[in-house]
Amino acid sequence: MEAALSDIRRLVYDLRPPALDELGLAGAIRETAARYDTNGLSTSVDAPERLPGLPAAVEVAIYRIVGEALANVVRHANARSCAVRLSASDGELLVEVSDDGVGLSAGGARVPGVGLYSMRERAEELGGSCRIESPPAGGTRVFDRLPLEASSFGQRAPGKSKECVATAPGFPTRGVGIDPGMTKTRAKIHENPKPDV
Repeated sequence: MEAALSDIRRLVYDLRPPALDELGLAGAIRETAARYDTNGLSTSVDAPERLPGLPAAVEVAIYRIVGEALANVVRHANARSCAVRLSASDGELLVEVSDDGVGLSAGGARVPGVGLYSMRERAEELGGSCRIESPPAGGTRVFDRLPLEASSFGQRAPGKSKECVATAPGFPTRGVGIDPGMTKTRAKIHENPKPDV
């Protein structure tokens, strides 16, 4: 019986983390960042206490994207500091997670893992975008844009492409042949508009 209750609690948490209801998005992100503020990593969160009214799907997506980005910093970046920034502008929620670690291409080219793809997919499911880059000075930056209105979710202009950009020397994009000397790789999925029926 206890195992079943534990499974149900985990499923409920996966659907909508309770911290979002208890603390709001900014507070929940601050709490998550504080958990990673260990072992020589200093985290900071710059977010307005009161964000515009966000649909639940946007709150959960942002919370999960930031959590994944922070986990990647701890697992892979060997960073001393990590900053999370949230702001609202022109009908979009802007989210940036940046660190001063080794960057995406440290130790040679590697294939992006599930975490990078899940961040991109979460943003795209809501009609947003995700950009992941390693600036020349080092570190990694994850930048997401999500629409504030639920009516925009999953919508793109016909014939437009959705893309996730990973920028770093030799950083390959899964399924795409990449020249190791490139500094920017783009994976594009072109969508054909559906005819009106």
